[in-house]
Amino acid sequence: MCRALAANRRGARLVDALLTLSRIQSGAYARTGENESSFRAGDGTADVMSCLHDAIDRSTEDADDRGVTVTIADSDEFRVTANPALLSLAVDNLVRNAVVHNVDGGSVTIETGNDGDGTLHLVIENTTDGTIPDDLGELVQPFHRGTDSRISAADGVGLGLSIADAACNAMGAELRLSRTDDGGFRATIVGLHTV
Repeated sequence: MCRALAANRRGARLVDALLTLSRIQSGAYARTGENESSFRAGDGTADVMSCLHDAIDRSTEDADDRGVTVTIADSDEFRVTANPALLSLAVDNLVRNAVVHNVDGGSVTIETGNDGDGTLHLVIENTTDGTIPDDLGELVQPFHRGTDSRISAADGVGLGLSIADAACNAMGAELRLSRTDDGGFRATIVGLHTV
């Protein structure tokens, strides 16, 4: 019975993630319901630190369960020209990905900064067990998790980076994936214009 309930919850999360990805890619995400009012409330701008703190709060239980430390490095406060709902989606998925695809007792470090040309960079780095694929571009493909298949025991449904990438594209930003010098994983959002 417990396995059936878990499978049912996982199926519901998968359907929800697929619908979210489809709405972003079709341009409908920012035009409907609560997301539209959220965009209007921010007058087309979003508070980056609020998005980060909200995303960290939503990942606290998973981080605590695994002993993962999440830290925001010395970062400035920024508002950017972006749909707050899309920025929140991108940041939520990147923070959750950094926590879920980490090692027990690992770390996540987040940093923001101004690139000097009026654009923001937001960097999320995490420790990892080293199972990152050679072609990092594969990770933004739906259901790709590096060495974990979508039917493995790894948490998630394999759409987090796809959703983050689609949300960045919809905001006119870019998601860049890379390795850190010490073998960790880095996701960077670039191209959001500061206000």
